[in-house]
Amino acid sequence: MATAIESGSSGPRVLDFQRALDRELKHFKFPWRKIVIDGKAGAKTFDAANMVAWLKGFSDDELIKIGKRQQVSVRDLMILEGQERRSPAMVLRSRKRRRKARKLRYEHHHPGPQPIPGSPYKTPLDGHEVPIWIAEILLAARSTGAWGGVVISGVRTPAYSEQLCLNMCGAPSCSGMCAGRSSNHACPPSGEGVPYEGAVDVTDYYGLRHYCEAHAPQLRGGGQVLPRDLPHFSHVGN
Repeated sequence: MATAIESGSSGPRVLDFQRALDRELKHFKFPWRKIVIDGKAGAKTFDAANMVAWLKGFSDDELIKIGKRQQVSVRDLMILEGQERRSPAMVLRSRKRRRKARKLRYEHHHPGPQPIPGSPYKTPLDGHEVPIWIAEILLAARSTGAWGGVVISGVRTPAYSEQLCLNMCGAPSCSGMCAGRSSNHACPPSGEGVPYEGAVDVTDYYGLRHYCEAHAPQLRGGGQVLPRDLPHFSHVGN
């Protein structure tokens, strides 16, 4: 006869429960949430049970009971292990959570930008240093297919930014085209690339512009502010 499981429970019944959780996590394509199958109901076992319960459409109150109170009733056990059918309300909640589940899978397989050693606010992207806050937007735009471009320029030193203007127009800055030492590419005022410092130049600038207008207005470019510099994007757009 099945018995309830709570924090500290142990033995063959817990072992079977852990195996069932492991099987269900694989079924829902969350195998990295794998737990140690040791017959002891610890925090990780209840964390896994809570995840499976969420995927199967358990209510918020039921999730609190399993995840925080670490209590799994006989009825919950049977549903979590797939031995008893879910209620229509559970099935509906499970369907509504599918989009979030897909997002969690994507984020696991495509982790966010990682800081460059010694530069906590900058990350490598397409072979260039880019402020992390901008990289997050670019990666999100790329993941949706709205933007199919690459970064062609990221963080620059003030001296390099000035040299670009000298090469372009023979002056330390070129009105409407090249800002020189004050360029947002140099991440003023701190130079660190904290939100919302920094700038990037990209290909497929119209695709990125349309994405940002709809989803990330904190990044502007593609001619919104500088009609003569379409690839340029920054917080203010210049």
